[in-house]
Amino acid sequence: MQNEVTIVGFGKMGSAIAEFLSQKNWKISVFDPYFSGELPQNFTRLSQLAKIQTPAILLCVKPVEITKVLQEMPSAKTVISIAAGVSTESMQQVYQGNIVRVMPNTPARIGFGISGIYFGKLVESEIRKFCLQLFSCIGEIVEVSKESDLHAVTALSGSGPAYIELMAAALEDAGVQAGLQRDTSRRLAIATIRGTAELMRQDTRSPQEMIHDVTSPGGTTIAAISALKKGGFESTVQNAVNEAIKRSIEISKS
Repeated sequence: MQNEVTIVGFGKMGSAIAEFLSQKNWKISVFDPYFSGELPQNFTRLSQLAKIQTPAILLCVKPVEITKVLQEMPSAKTVISIAAGVSTESMQQVYQGNIVRVMPNTPARIGFGISGIYFGKLVESEIRKFCLQLFSCIGEIVEVSKESDLHAVTALSGSGPAYIELMAAALEDAGVQAGLQRDTSRRLAIATIRGTAELMRQDTRSPQEMIHDVTSPGGTTIAAISALKKGGFESTVQNAVNEAIKRSIEISKS
């Protein structure tokens, strides 16, 4: 398959993916009746789904729009859906082409995303290679062997940026409460999260082991960690992920 794709839905995620693919010299067509802005000159705007000519279609529409879009698309195409909770089985009820499901996350907008990807049993190696090449343009890829695993991917990395952003907001507010200017507190919080993430990426040890580096006996960090544990920080985060999994499963059954 050539490096060409039609993106259906040109919102934040669809446009971000298109931007990075464009940098890799992909040929990109776009269909989005709700987008009235200007497209880059090297993009092709389509007025109808029936006019799609590329062999692969990337669906970046809302889950509630999936069925209608699939019913209007030309047949014999490879469909790559990033819609949360919409199963391959439900999509195949209205579309008989190859279907691949992917769960990216918002850092994909700056090329630092991670995407969970599931290939159905009948998806050929050529299509697998094409999809892996496509999503490597926006970050890392984790392939899951069971479609049901996408619920956990959705809850962990798909929703995960919001958890980190909430943590950043809490750190920022704590700094302000301690007397720091808000912009200073925000810089400290964001740089700490960014630097720690990169350190964990490069270090071979587990996060649990790395905590020991900054927890000297009787020091400030162990006092803070003790307060977090007393407040149920770890179990609260785990419960949040479990609740997101439950909601993802509910959406898939609705």
